[in-house]
Amino acid sequence: MSEEKDLDRILNMMSRNLLVLLRINSKKLIKNYKLGLFLIVLKRLPMIIKKNNFYSQFGEDAKLRKYLPGEKGFYLDIGSGDPVKGSNTFNLYKSGWRGILVDPLYNNIFLSKIIRWKDKSIQGFIGDVKSEIVFYELNPYEYSTAVESRAQELILSNKATLVKKSLQVSILISELGIKIDDNRPSLLSIDCEGYDYEILKTIDLSEYKFSIVIVEDFFNDSSVSKIHNLLRNNQYKLVERAGPSSIYVRSSYLDKIRSKQS
Repeated sequence: MSEEKDLDRILNMMSRNLLVLLRINSKKLIKNYKLGLFLIVLKRLPMIIKKNNFYSQFGEDAKLRKYLPGEKGFYLDIGSGDPVKGSNTFNLYKSGWRGILVDPLYNNIFLSKIIRWKDKSIQGFIGDVKSEIVFYELNPYEYSTAVESRAQELILSNKATLVKKSLQVSILISELGIKIDDNRPSLLSIDCEGYDYEILKTIDLSEYKFSIVIVEDFFNDSSVSKIHNLLRNNQYKLVERAGPSSIYVRSSYLDKIRSKQS
């Protein structure tokens, strides 16, 4: 019965948005491909309404659950991508968590505003100063990056093709209005195709004390990883690996959940 109510609620919401899109389209203020994006939302319905489903590419969200004992919390998802497929945070969203999604691709943010309407969705990059960043949008979109050498590597190896190159203005984390509540769990997820360290180092982890950080980091030896060393110096412990993703838990939070479990 609850699944049927969820489906009815989602379909009603989608119908309202479709009517809005049609009205806007009739005024020639949007392109027809937005309706195509809306059809993608409809294709996501089976994934959206299924209970206890995990969505991350490498099972990151399933591993996260070991460190999140049921409480509702807050997430900041940078490089959030598709709001459902491959998402590190959609399972949490379905469990009552809420947060902020940041992604440089318009299509991903457009879909996020429809499917995850209770989250705040922002198109852009996180930076330490206001500046313009060259962004390479690639196909498949998951390979899109702000790192020129990474983009060239993917294109030359025929793993991706260039869709377009654009300039994007960076967003300061202070502009997001984040307030971490120590009494609730919190998650920082970063997946930015080679730009992860550059983004992570702009976040003052002594001010924004996320309970858990999950970040893409390709390494064979964690001791030489800039990401690992930065997080270790901020009192985080590496607890899990899932594909190229590393899951770190703040030491004080780890002690807290372990004491509850004992």
